[in-house]
Amino acid sequence: ELLESGPTLAVFPDVREVESISRQLDLMNISYTRFDSSQSRSEHYSSYLDVVQGISRLVIGTRSSIFAPVMALQNILVLNEGSEHYYEKRSPGWCARDVAFERSINESISLNFVGYTPSLEIAKKISNGEINFRRQNQRLQVNEFSQPFGELLPSGALSLIRKSLVDGPVLFITPSKGWAHAIRCTRCKTLSKCICGGSFEIKSEKSSVTCNHCGAINSKWKCTWCENSTFSLVGRGMERHGHEIGKLFPGILIKSASADNPIIDEILEGIVIATQGMPPIATEGYSAVVILEGNRLLNQPDMRAQERMREIYFSHGALVRTGGKIILIQDEGNSVSTALRMWNPMPTLESELSERFDLNLPPFTHTVELTMAKDEVVRFKSAVIKARDDGRLPLDMKILGPIIKGENSSIVLTSETTRSDEVNILIHEFMRRRSAAKKALPSLRINPYSLSR
Repeated sequence: ELLESGPTLAVFPDVREVESISRQLDLMNISYTRFDSSQSRSEHYSSYLDVVQGISRLVIGTRSSIFAPVMALQNILVLNEGSEHYYEKRSPGWCARDVAFERSINESISLNFVGYTPSLEIAKKISNGEINFRRQNQRLQVNEFSQPFGELLPSGALSLIRKSLVDGPVLFITPSKGWAHAIRCTRCKTLSKCICGGSFEIKSEKSSVTCNHCGAINSKWKCTWCENSTFSLVGRGMERHGHEIGKLFPGILIKSASADNPIIDEILEGIVIATQGMPPIATEGYSAVVILEGNRLLNQPDMRAQERMREIYFSHGALVRTGGKIILIQDEGNSVSTALRMWNPMPTLESELSERFDLNLPPFTHTVELTMAKDEVVRFKSAVIKARDDGRLPLDMKILGPIIKGENSSIVLTSETTRSDEVNILIHEFMRRRSAAKKALPSLRINPYSLSR
């Protein structure tokens, strides 16, 4: 539909998505040009020439392709715009979604966002009437089961899964891969950590205790507090989930899918255990989708935790067949579960936007984060305070920090979105002067993905 109106640029969050859409376009005999940083230098240059000369009417790529100089560009399409992959790692940490907005305004281009649930930034624009939100009217069968004794699958969920296996394949979504992501002493219950500060983990059933930070192997583990030599596992990974699910459903074919071991073939039967974003497609849809340990998704110490949880639930819930079941292993009463049941994320988004507006948090504030050496942060903060008192910065601008980050420290500046230009101009001048003086430039993030990382 978009190609009928003119040349189109489609942006995807990662290379895996680009490769997946490439295979589908090849099957449909649709001509396209791939333009992303995963290509070799010669391939990338060849794609660049094709884009500039307008040889292809469809250009696909990852984050950097948002700058592709497509001839007579008419449409931009961004898939899953809330993904963290759209945020550039290097200063100033631009976001492909924001660049898409600027291009659509400056070049009068039609802009389309495609996904199962919008980010808070897009939800704010939907509420303001800047973006037209279109959704399908659906109602899903969602079942919630809590884990009162820490069991993997409560008895109520087991019976539903067994019935679903008769009708077709069942998908299990796990929070992470590996075996166990932490261990603790069986006597004093202390979580074990390496001398470097990293957490000990077990990567597979037969592997030794290993630090997830420095990689040190501790084959003769002892608790540093009580010197007990036995430990218990904390936080199941995909391999451990597979081990326990195999015992619960003997005789059923079980496949595992992760970024290290993707499954390309379509699924016809059995059980699939997959990490987030890696489930294969079932030919007729899954008879049930089971999301394991949902509390771990929501309890992450990050301001984007609920947003990611919403995206995971909706994107994987979409894989269930008509009449299939979605089974959530988590505490009951979560608002995201109700939104999933109604297939409408907007009520939870509006509630979260209201909370953030009251607390003066993004997306209702413009945020700048700078990370530099600890001794320089103090001087920079004093200079910013003086600039604010002199009227060169908004008087209501908040200065948060310093926040210690390893050997460096960061400082966060928040202001009203209507006065973002004043802050950006001053920060640009600060960076320009440091560059002219040949001083090390701090790491700069403008409206970063999250303030709690």
